[in-house]
Amino acid sequence: MGKRKELEPWQKQDATRLKTIWDAKSKGSQAQFAEDYDLSSQPLVWQYLSGHIPLNLEAAIKFAQGLEVSVADVSPVLALVLD
Repeated sequence: MGKRKELEPWQKQDATRLKTIWDAKSKGSQAQFAEDYDLSSQPLVWQYLSGHIPLNLEAAIKFAQGLEVSVADVSPVLALVLD
């Protein structure tokens, strides 16, 4: 298995923003969030929150819905695609 590609600075910032929002607004477990918002599994939620993998637009939308924030609050860069 090859080495994972380093996240871009903006992707790291997205992960930091997401984790901050998660800590302030999440009402349940990562596993429950994954189930409720069709994010595959708790480990996937953890990987997004910890910055191990970059957010994509679909995941950013799901986190925004679940945490009751805008996509721009989570990822200003990904939100540009929605404009």
